[in-house]
Amino acid sequence: MPNDEGLFSQAEVDKIVRERLNEMKAQRDTARDDAAELKKTAAALEKDAASLKTRAERADATEAELAKAREDLAAREGRWGSEKALMKVLGEKYDDDVAEVLIRKHAAAEDAPAFGEWAAAQAAERAGLFGTLLGAPQADATPAPKPGAAPAQVAPSAPAVNGGAGGAPPAGPAVQRGGIASMSDAEWAALKAQMGYRN
Repeated sequence: MPNDEGLFSQAEVDKIVRERLNEMKAQRDTARDDAAELKKTAAALEKDAASLKTRAERADATEAELAKAREDLAAREGRWGSEKALMKVLGEKYDDDVAEVLIRKHAAAEDAPAFGEWAAAQAAERAGLFGTLLGAPQADATPAPKPGAAPAQVAPSAPAVNGGAGGAPPAGPAVQRGGIASMSDAEWAALKAQMGYRN
């Protein structure tokens, strides 16, 4: 306490200074502890942020790989569809190298229909490589019989054993397909006699 003159003794001044210094030291220690705690929290948050960033990068990479896998699958399915169409059109003439050339040719064509339609049309026209592989289209020399008409009789050729010296045998009787199976015994015997068979 101050004396009559309002002054503190030296001991009292020293005590006040010590108390004030102790308070300041306590505040400094508290601030230091708080700073250390904040530093730990910041380090943990930074670590979490780095982990989240790594996970996000992995997720992006996985998504990119998945998109690529889907594209590859779609391309392979498309390729397999094209190869099946070519197998159907070319049959035993199918070859992987030929398929590669034709698939690229179709891809380069403008306004081309679906590959299967394009390949079938090209094969029918014997266009380009299809003509080389399949040859010229075979013309059907014998016209198709009209419905209900009797089958055309074909004259037998001359036997090859004597060079045709004896001439061709006479044409046999006209028999409809399946007609023999429906004949009676008497009709069958008459037919055999007409054809020159002996019992």
